[in-house]
Amino acid sequence: MRRFSRFALTLFSAAALTFSSMSFAFAEGDEVTGETPVESQVPDQNNGSDAGAAGTALDDSLQSAPSGSLQGVGLMAAPVAANGPTLRAQGAAGANEFVYTPVRGTKGDANLFYKYLTMDKEANVPNTTFEFTIEAGTAIPATATTLAVYAGKVTNTNMPAISKAEFKVNDTTYESAEAEYLYIDGTNTLPQGKKYAKAGIQLDFSNVSFSEPGVYRYVIKELTANQNVSLYHKMGITNEQIDTKYLDVYVIDNNGVLEIAQYALHTNPAAPKLSNQNGSGDASTPGGRLADKVAGYGNDYDTSNLTVKKEVAGNQASKDKYFKFTVKLNGTVPGTKYDIELNGENAKAVATPTKTEATTITETMVNPTTITTDSNGGAEFNVYLQHGQYIRIDGLAKGTSYTVTEDAEDYLSTPMTGAGFAAATGTVASEDLTTGYINTRNGNVPTGVIVEFGPYIIGAVVILLALMYVLTNKKRRAI
Repeated sequence: MRRFSRFALTLFSAAALTFSSMSFAFAEGDEVTGETPVESQVPDQNNGSDAGAAGTALDDSLQSAPSGSLQGVGLMAAPVAANGPTLRAQGAAGANEFVYTPVRGTKGDANLFYKYLTMDKEANVPNTTFEFTIEAGTAIPATATTLAVYAGKVTNTNMPAISKAEFKVNDTTYESAEAEYLYIDGTNTLPQGKKYAKAGIQLDFSNVSFSEPGVYRYVIKELTANQNVSLYHKMGITNEQIDTKYLDVYVIDNNGVLEIAQYALHTNPAAPKLSNQNGSGDASTPGGRLADKVAGYGNDYDTSNLTVKKEVAGNQASKDKYFKFTVKLNGTVPGTKYDIELNGENAKAVATPTKTEATTITETMVNPTTITTDSNGGAEFNVYLQHGQYIRIDGLAKGTSYTVTEDAEDYLSTPMTGAGFAAATGTVASEDLTTGYINTRNGNVPTGVIVEFGPYIIGAVVILLALMYVLTNKKRRAI
């Protein structure tokens, strides 16, 4: 029994010694299986689905970043090392295993892409906000002609964040399109008579870790008024035709260290193509531009102008008399400023009207040059006009309701009608509107003495002059 115990102890000691000399690697993350390592080309800006040589930018890429190549590794990710990649002994044979240290994304202190808001030149920038969602894209297996696409990392602990695009009154506007400008039809052509403002959108990937080289895809969508009640006030705003876009994160191997080479925004859901060098064939040169590259989202702010006119008619109508008008607006973009033209090509009025003898208005008359809507999207203001004068309210959003009334006093007030005139109460559409009132005052002039007996008096004078002429001629003949 003692011999057996001594033998068992010896055997256990030998096994423990062998076990302690071994180190095990535990798998972590997704397995990348059986793929031949390939070198992928990385766009220098927004990605898309077609780059050409290593380090090439997609024609839809956004923000530039260090270019590099993507190395496919047919290994299973191992536990995270403290600093950089590690080599670990594995198995009884002591074979070495390479392990990546995951790389975290970056926080978007700089604008990754933009929201472009196009409007009429006469309009002001609306005080409004656009919101977006970001979610994991769909993984696409590698093929003989395309790179693999991984679904973006989106979990409770690996959640990227996207900022809002905010526009405010008095934001800078531009009347010539920059290279990255985007209209709602997906082109970068600024329509005639238009201008645009832009707002930056930032992405925060600082809570997201990537453990392997590859292309990680996210889907970005713009919320509409039907999806978010906070957007109800975007009256007259049209979304871009392509409202779903794809953000690809290019993670590369740089001498054994993972790096994020590029964030690329594009419109093509297909996987990046392989070139004959086994890299991304979507961009023609390293750091080049993707064919479907985009710089953000485009929206159109549809506005029109409202003209208010005044005319008087009748033999007792005073053409220098001022009348008080009240204009009410509702359903506008809250907190937005609107310009009111008083003179020039599109208006004929004065800022401070002079009180004439016929004017009975007692308050100080001042015509505003700008108005700002309240938090409910409403506004009410007065204007003062005399015969032949008119003002123009610029840049009212499509869908805005308006009402124009006046104090006609003892005049007969009639809304202007006919071709070119709109009702005094209505809704702004996509065309300019003109409305106003004609005030009429006539009087019956009584017949006076001169008017009633004038013809008879004139006739008697003519007869008397004729008799005097005859008598005078008789006397001359008698002499």
